[in-house]
Amino acid sequence: MAQDSFSSGKSSNSRTTTLMVFLGVIVVLLLTVIVLILKNNANDNPNAGNETVGKDTVSQQTPTSTQPAPRQDTPNGDGNTSNERLTPMERGILPGIYPQASTRYLDMDDLAGKSAWELQVMRNEVFARYGYIFKRNKDIKNYFESQSWYVPKYYNVDHMLNQYEKRNVNFIKNNEPK
Repeated sequence: MAQDSFSSGKSSNSRTTTLMVFLGVIVVLLLTVIVLILKNNANDNPNAGNETVGKDTVSQQTPTSTQPAPRQDTPNGDGNTSNERLTPMERGILPGIYPQASTRYLDMDDLAGKSAWELQVMRNEVFARYGYIFKRNKDIKNYFESQSWYVPKYYNVDHMLNQYEKRNVNFIKNNEPK
């Protein structure tokens, strides 16, 4: 009799353990789904706070809208090129070697010790992240085309730049060796 009672208790413990493992797996799956949903929502509008600016210069105006401006000046006229890959900014990431140019105001310490080429890359990396198609400077065009993250997609991205990028592009340009 004593042995039957012991066997019955062992079976109950085994069922309890199995149930606890099953519930643990369910909780982990639910948390994963919630994290993915939240991450997806955060990436839906990576260009919030942008505004349209002139084609040749980048202004320091403050953002007037939280919605990105409509895309323009693209090869097929509808906002997209034939290349349907997403740009880094459309994916919500900041690739390159100078991401700080997109996230805060730069100062002279950020530019100190950099060559003319490094400053040119720093300035143009801002545009490259948005998929700007470089036309004039073949060295810059070749440099960014060699970067795995670069997706040439738009002829004009000025309206996509945030307030830091607008100011930093002008700041770098004004401090590049002439």
